[in-house]
Amino acid sequence: MLQPEPNTANSSKQSHSSHRATTLGSLERHFLLSALDLHRPLCRAGSRDLSWPALIAGASEANVLPTLADRVLASAGTEVDADTLETLRDALRETAVYNTRLLAELARCSSILSAAGIEHVTLKGAVLLVQHYPRTSMRHTVDLDVLVDPARFEESITLLRAAGYTDDAYYATTLVGDGRSLAAATPPTRWHAYPPLTSPSGVAVDVHYRVPASFFDNAGGFHGLLERSQPVMVHGVSVHMCSCIDLARHLCEHFAVQHHAHPHDAARLLCDLRAMFPDDPPWRELQIGSFSQRASVSLVKRLYEAVFSDSQAPVSRLLRRMTVADSLLSPLLAELSHLRGHAARFSYNLRNRPAYALRTVIPTRAYMAQQYNLDPRSPWIYPRYVTRLFATPLRPLWRRR
Repeated sequence: MLQPEPNTANSSKQSHSSHRATTLGSLERHFLLSALDLHRPLCRAGSRDLSWPALIAGASEANVLPTLADRVLASAGTEVDADTLETLRDALRETAVYNTRLLAELARCSSILSAAGIEHVTLKGAVLLVQHYPRTSMRHTVDLDVLVDPARFEESITLLRAAGYTDDAYYATTLVGDGRSLAAATPPTRWHAYPPLTSPSGVAVDVHYRVPASFFDNAGGFHGLLERSQPVMVHGVSVHMCSCIDLARHLCEHFAVQHHAHPHDAARLLCDLRAMFPDDPPWRELQIGSFSQRASVSLVKRLYEAVFSDSQAPVSRLLRRMTVADSLLSPLLAELSHLRGHAARFSYNLRNRPAYALRTVIPTRAYMAQQYNLDPRSPWIYPRYVTRLFATPLRPLWRRR
């Protein structure tokens, strides 16, 4: 069992009203990390001294509040006041309702694709809910990810549109440099997936023809994932679920490469790995393929070992604080992640579509006029250009919520 680190942060015995909701002391950090280890009893030591507002805020920011809530409510020895218990129950109820709707949407989407003979594999959250977590209410899930046969990718989008799926509101209304919406300006095969669709039930659906980074090609592409997938019944529909090993490789690269090691994603990733592998993950089996893939798995392995060990080495303690999005470290790490992501996107655009890359910094006059409600011939458009020249490169530095 992990041991609490020396308490160098604010005392966890402060009152709920005076404790900063985003500051986790050593007891809160230790308790939250204990909740991530689904194969060990929840730590009860010092539970009466926990700052529950800080703990709940930290768990919410790290996307593991349902996991914390389930673990606490299942642990009879944890001392929790009535208001906190109700907050935790609300979090579980809300997650259970959404995840039930998401799995029903998975069955519907899979039925539409299967009826047309389009082979597909389910990825990420839905797989974890159905196959790996003890209860579907335990994991925070955002959307549904479905990988379809690349040869029939555009056909699958047409079928789903005909069934009532529509462009996500953000992509339908957000304009790019030439004045078109993101959905209209993004060809279906520009990236790795079509811009998110919104199902009739309100669930966001990402339809992929590949997954990002090097894992996909190293794993044999779509047909390799399909061959190793497992058919599982969901609401009476047979759905192919991504295999455990393939999913773990994908999750490691998704965290390290696609999300640029954003600190708010670390805790949920480690909890996912604990849910998937009762013993330690088979790191050697995961560390194959390209340098990028091996480096991604190595980073996750280092975090995993630091969190689920008793080591009090300074590096391990630092990594544990990073994993729970510590308020002293998280802002800096988040901004570094945003900057890496911004640089990666801009460099990709500059190599593959330089005109678009430049328009993101210096957009067309028509776009500026529409964006700022100006006459295209007005001289006031030029100060807006100057502002944008500085604002676009510096935007990642602004803290996103």
